[in-house]
Order: sequence, then structure tokens, then C-alpha cells
Amino acid sequence: DWQGGALYCYNDATFTARDFQNLSKIGQASKLQKLVTTGRFGLGFNSVFHWTDVPSLVSGDYLVMFDPHAKYVPGATESARGIKIRFSNTQLVEQFPHQMSPYLKFGCDMKKRYNGTLFRFPFRNATTSAESEISKKQYCDESAIQELLTNFKKNISKVVLFLRHVKRVEVFIEEDESDAPEMLYYVDVTARKALESRSQRIESPMTGIENIRSLAVSTFGGSNQFNDWNSIANFISGSGSQTLSKEAFYGKLMRTPENQLPQTKHLVTVQFVDKSRIVDGSDTGERVMEVIDQYLICSALGAGKCRAMACNPEHRDLKFLPWASVAAHLIRNG
Repeated sequence: DWQGGALYCYNDATFTARDFQNLSKIGQASKLQKLVTTGRFGLGFNSVFHWTDVPSLVSGDYLVMFDPHAKYVPGATESARGIKIRFSNTQLVEQFPHQMSPYLKFGCDMKKRYNGTLFRFPFRNATTSAESEISKKQYCDESAIQELLTNFKKNISKVVLFLRHVKRVEVFIEEDESDAPEMLYYVDVTARKALESRSQRIESPMTGIENIRSLAVSTFGGSNQFNDWNSIANFISGSGSQTLSKEAFYGKLMRTPENQLPQTKHLVTVQFVDKSRIVDGSDTGERVMEVIDQYLICSALGAGKCRAMACNPEHRDLKFLPWASVAAHLIRNG
């Protein structure tokens, strides 16, 4: 039932032991020690259940499968709704060729260690959606998949604006009869230029909107100790061997004067390329469309009431960080 159409997500980073451990504790506050990690395998990961009931991934030496219903994955129980299997240097792919064949993509052979991470989200079909206790929505028909691809294309350039490590996203489609996936479109972050401000951050009773406006229109060209894209993340987590714990960070945040909290300004250039095929009468060809957008992105750690709320011990389980960013679109194809 789950061997048909699926959404794959690949990247060239490999899970750490901590990442695998966190997967087994989705949504729990214990993962807050890694404050600046996007998602932290919390509520964001749960969004994949819009599409599937059986998400899985391959990374390093392991295959991990989730089964909230405890009915599809062998060995899954109500107390352990999934399974983690070491596949490297085993005969797993020979013993279960049909079950392992969906993972034989993006350089993964299910025999040796996989230096990357491959997520697989098999779409619900008519049968599995009827049985699901999570959602009755199915994505296995062509119209639903096309809607998913079209909606992502509309937003893909904005998806990468605030990411710290991901600079390129590519989208492919693989038809049943095709020999290899076909690229549909991609987006590149081609430049991040730091802008230094002459004006010093000042403590004031201005509203949040007024602070953002002031930050955006201030004069550029002076000096600023926080001009690196990762300045705020480094302030939160520490650097080098001086990695901060959660409690140490909140203590540091409370002690730091407002005018010394990090803020950054960058000009970010994003290139979107659409390589969709077109059919014009009897002629089928490739249309390449390129769009280049430039954004001003301002980020800051806040003080005042938002800092007090984040640092309140009663709110620690809410995962608050007084960190905000705003992107203003400046020009297209200019």
C-alpha cells in the first residue's frame, strides 16, 4: 500500500547520534538544548503527516521508519511506533528487495554507509486514506501531486530567505516510465552581502513596527560587530568549544544590554530557474525562465517584554526565543 508515489527529500548532510535520538522524542522539550537548530525535529516534522502515515529516512548506517498506527512496519507496537534498522554491511537489500527498492536513489544502495540523508514520504492512496486515523486526504492522484508542485513553485524563492545553511533547492519529478528524474525548477541564494550601519542600536519605547522601520532605513557604511549571517545564531549557541547550554544562554540574554544584542542587515539575491517542458502543437521542448530577486533582510534579538517572557523559567517549555527577521523585496530582474 505504501510502495507507490512518494515525495523524496535529499540533502548531503548526515544525521548525528543526537539527531537520531531526537527523532524518538518529537515535540519534547528535552531537545531545547540545541536552541538554534531549525525545526529541531519537533512540530515542524509532524507536518509530513499531511501527506503520509509512514514517513521514513535513510542516513549514515540506519534506516528509520515511523508508523503511528503500529500496523504497517514490522515490529512497531503501541509503545514503539516505528523501527530503526542498521542496513550498512548487511544483506537487508537482498533479503527484502521490494521493501528496500524505494530507497535506491540519490546514490543510496542500502549496502554501504550513506553519506547523506534521504527522506521518503509515501503518499496516501484511496485505500490507505480510508484506513487512516490521521487524515483522509490523499495525494497519490496526478492532480494532487501537480497542485503540490505548483504551490511549492510559487513559494520556493521565499523558503530559502532566512535559512542559515541551505543555499540551493532543486525540484525533480520521476515518471513511472522514465529512466531518471527530470528537473522542474530550482532556486539559488547567489549572494548575501552584509550591510553595516553607522547608527547604534538605542533603547527606546518605540513599537516593534517602528523599530523594524528604523532598522530598514538607517544609513549603511559604518561599522558593526554583528555583520555575519550567523551572528545571532552564534550569540545563542556560543562558538567553538564554548557551546552554551539552554540555561547559560538565557542567563547571557538577560545580562546583555539591549544596545549590545546582535542585529544584522543583508542584501540577499535569490535566483529562480524554471525548466519545465512545454508542448506547442507537435513540438515539445524545454522552456527556461529565470527570475532574480533582491531582498533586504533585517534580523535582531529583542529585549523588553519579549526578552522577559522568553527568559521566564515558567515559559521554558514553550521554546521562546526573542528572535525576529523581516524581508523586504527590493527589485526583480534589475
